[in-house]
Amino acid sequence: MASLWYHYAPMNGSKSAQLLMAWHNYEEHNNLVMTVKPKLDTRDSTFIKSRALDYGREADRIVDKDDFVSRMIVNFGVENGRSSVDVILIDEAQFLTKAQVDDLGDIVDDWGITVIAYGLLVDFQGFLFEGSKRLIEIADKTVEYKTICPCCKKKALINMRVDEYGSPVFGGDQIQIGLNYLPVCRKEYKRLKRLHERGNKLDERD
Repeated sequence: MASLWYHYAPMNGSKSAQLLMAWHNYEEHNNLVMTVKPKLDTRDSTFIKSRALDYGREADRIVDKDDFVSRMIVNFGVENGRSSVDVILIDEAQFLTKAQVDDLGDIVDDWGITVIAYGLLVDFQGFLFEGSKRLIEIADKTVEYKTICPCCKKKALINMRVDEYGSPVFGGDQIQIGLNYLPVCRKEYKRLKRLHERGNKLDERD
């Protein structure tokens, strides 16, 4: 039966590597795979790229915030000599809107096509992205890929934003593409945030 999956992990959790391997495995069994990437993710242009594998492939479709994947299925099938597709793989799914995630659920329920989305769970402040929140709410199945905090080796949870010098950044917009991030545990994140706030208070006194 078709299902909606959400595979999630912090930064450097090999999400794109898992997608690329799934893509290969489905094609090995003669399945028509449609790969999708949000336009908001500009790091590798139209490519889905794994830094762990040092390998990438160009996504079949790029979706803007007003695009719906369900409207792309027929044309993609026709382009590949099929009436439909067998599976849809989505990279950086945290950048999808709630409406786009609901559309993925409709694809599973109405078209009988399995959709597997890959992405982050929380942002640099530990809050859910709109897309990941909705996926957790409606996905049939979720899979977590774990990575460790470089400071204490505990499970990393938060994608801490860092500047060009490696110092933590705790302000700014939720989505800022092209910046550096470091996956850390909850305890380390709180410790560094307290140090940051203490330093700001000292600066104010000066």
